[in-house]
Amino acid sequence: MKLYVSLVSPLESCKIYTPEPLAKAMALALGDRPDDTWLEPCVGHGVFLHALAKVGVQPNRITAFDLDSERSPTDDFAKTYRNTDFIAWALRTHHQFDRIIGNPPYVALRRLPPILRDVALSVPGPEDKPVGIGSNYWFAFFCASLRLLRPGGGIGFVLPAAWDFATYAAALRNYVHGHFSRIEIHRTHKPMFAGVQDGCIVILADGYGIANDTSLRFEHDTLEALVSILQNSRVRSALSVPHQRSAPLVSTKDMRVNDILEIRLGGVTGDADFFLLTETERRTRHLPVVCLRPVLSKARHLVSAEIGKSVWDELRRTNERIWLFYPSSRVLGNPAVQHYLQLDAACGGCHRDRYKIKSREPWYQTPLPHRVDGFISGMSQFGPWISLNNMARLTATNTLYTVQFRKPQTLEQKAAWALSLLTSYTQQAMKPLSRVYADGLVKYEPGDLLSLPLLVPHDVRGARTFYAKAVSLLLRGNRREAQEIADVFMCAAAN
Repeated sequence: MKLYVSLVSPLESCKIYTPEPLAKAMALALGDRPDDTWLEPCVGHGVFLHALAKVGVQPNRITAFDLDSERSPTDDFAKTYRNTDFIAWALRTHHQFDRIIGNPPYVALRRLPPILRDVALSVPGPEDKPVGIGSNYWFAFFCASLRLLRPGGGIGFVLPAAWDFATYAAALRNYVHGHFSRIEIHRTHKPMFAGVQDGCIVILADGYGIANDTSLRFEHDTLEALVSILQNSRVRSALSVPHQRSAPLVSTKDMRVNDILEIRLGGVTGDADFFLLTETERRTRHLPVVCLRPVLSKARHLVSAEIGKSVWDELRRTNERIWLFYPSSRVLGNPAVQHYLQLDAACGGCHRDRYKIKSREPWYQTPLPHRVDGFISGMSQFGPWISLNNMARLTATNTLYTVQFRKPQTLEQKAAWALSLLTSYTQQAMKPLSRVYADGLVKYEPGDLLSLPLLVPHDVRGARTFYAKAVSLLLRGNRREAQEIADVFMCAAAN
């Protein structure tokens, strides 16, 4: 066996050590079956071996390599071969593996010692074209690893941002997207490692040799966000929708919120204590339902992605103010309605001298939006999001904004546009528009929101399901994960 001790020192500068939480999250995301065999081609300090031990992979199922001859305490977690050039071994072995995981070295092939460079240059790349001298060591590691992957197997690598744009990697990118059934690309915008100036890529690919039906892309601001989404198998499983294709998260058309919908204040009653009632108050005054309109009157009433009758009924059951007194001419003769209209202000009647009330005709009918497709709170901890209206005659008072789409839309289409509002693309443009108050609430004006750019969804299938999951996360305070879901859906829908 060739000794490589003298070659380790020149490579020290290209070693980027993976944080342990990321290594464990990647191992969990790839998944392990009882008989799976694992390969770690570039052990380093052994963080991936430690992670595999933590998730229960036995040492006899793991093979590991490193040029460095110095042992690590984690070497016993695998059949570890040190002082060994993995690429040279890969070119002559007949072994194959079910899972390959690691963080290959990032160094230009031109900078490698000749013995390592020559071996790397002999690795067949995609379509059996040799690795070129203008490429990088990580590229040779990836190509060599693919030669050892069993059909149906999976690979998880930490890569430099060059994965996305390097010309030498173009053929490999195309090959990977065409030869795995499921691909996940995770990109961090900020540096993941000390001494690295750019963000990094984590690629997870499974189902080697099976036609691709799921390609997902995630954009993360921080390493913590990346680890969080990798660990959240529930969210990631929810995103496993067939026939998705990843795409850059950029707008495919100059589209603004104002092009798609109108945002207006809900109805201004002029006297909320008179016009808004709970179910108990309605029954106490014997007011018939026909003289009322179902209404949302508080930001806390926006409890889900869609407000249907079952959601509204729950608000009524908990005695929220969800009735708007709105008698038509047909019910004015009802004794309970007549009595309520004639009450003195001192006894719970209407303050009819108020400007908004005395200036309208008839005074007892609050001007309301013609059609309400959704509701937005102008004040929120999470930023503006749309609760879609799925209930006939439901409206809102001026504590909320109402949304009306300019053209008729199905609920799937509405949900797709609502997801577009949650994407990192639109949220980034929203930041300068927010006004933060002392209690942590953020306020947005309708005029500001109408100017926001939107991604254009061309395929809206599954939008309601995605949006329900995104809003559920948002309301539990998981704003970043909600944004991840919106980003992934819009990447697929924009294709």
